[in-house]
Amino acid sequence: MHHWDEDAYDRLVRQIYEAANNPESWNETVNDIGDLLDFGVIHLMLVSCETGFEYLGSAPRGDPDFSAEYLKDFAFEEFRRARIFSQPTGVAFDERLIVSEEEKHNAAAHQELLSPPKIYNIMGANMSVGDCRGWFGVTTKRASEDFSDEQRGAFQRLLPHILQSMRITKANIDLQISKSLAFDTVEELSSAVFLFLNQQLVSVNRAGKDLLKEGFFAVQNGTLACRHRIANRRLRDYLDQSDQLMPGPLLLRDRARKTEYCVRRHDPTPHFSNGDVRGSAGQLVSVTKLRGNEAPLFGDVEGFALFYGLSEAEIHVLYAVLNYKSLKELAAHRGVNLDTVRKQLKSVMAKVDVASQKELFQMFERFRILGS
Repeated sequence: MHHWDEDAYDRLVRQIYEAANNPESWNETVNDIGDLLDFGVIHLMLVSCETGFEYLGSAPRGDPDFSAEYLKDFAFEEFRRARIFSQPTGVAFDERLIVSEEEKHNAAAHQELLSPPKIYNIMGANMSVGDCRGWFGVTTKRASEDFSDEQRGAFQRLLPHILQSMRITKANIDLQISKSLAFDTVEELSSAVFLFLNQQLVSVNRAGKDLLKEGFFAVQNGTLACRHRIANRRLRDYLDQSDQLMPGPLLLRDRARKTEYCVRRHDPTPHFSNGDVRGSAGQLVSVTKLRGNEAPLFGDVEGFALFYGLSEAEIHVLYAVLNYKSLKELAAHRGVNLDTVRKQLKSVMAKVDVASQKELFQMFERFRILGS
């Protein structure tokens, strides 16, 4: 065992917590622990029982494929599993206290996986975190060796820090996954979404970038603005409302393009203070384009029709009506009688449960807004 003193201990503890925020450095960290404490093979593992997702899988002083092979073929079926994870979390124990020599001789994991990398006496700890099974184990370098009191003491002294760092690693990875899923979802929205923090734009989705290119909206002085003076004043007053965390929507009109926009202000992280709900430093603004006189896409009409079980012929009639095409023109194009097209339109209105074409337009526009 190399020289072990308080300076070495402090250095390892710092390195352990640095690994929590940089998972790629876990291999180097456990390797340094092994070097300093004179261990043989080392295995660090944290894996979800529910999904099999591997948060940590490090075995730098042995076979580099050991962790992946162990998780795939042995981890969830071998007999040691229940005994290991019934041990107190973060407390070191010798494997020989829970596994007999006869069991090791007959166990597939020991004979097929543990013997080739020269894995001898094993000391480790249950390092489970939440619904994840965790393990940190070390071995002696030779079969004839046992762990010294100094090795055992140093190993146990490091375990609480390793366990806490594993918790942080899992939390960081979970947060990254959640953020990734959230941003992927936001990116696919057809509504524009802008996130401002401390009067700076920190995130905008694809629809937001497209909206800015149209020229009616802009980002100025760390907030959303309009290039039209009157609309900008209304938008500024709306976004500056500090007495409401989530005020009702604001309707803005771009008269040049004959387009309307529904603007909503959201507070991404409201918090409680002295019994009151207070806003955060962040502000989430969504803008839904109401599309004005823009002709609907056939795909939008199909999506609307799906809700009401319209037939293929009825979908074509609905699409023609929503695009202000005459029924006579549609009948001639399809080669059917005008009465047939009229009956199909009546069927559409009956299924949608509206009494007029005006209501039909309103129902479809509501669908497009909600769909956005």
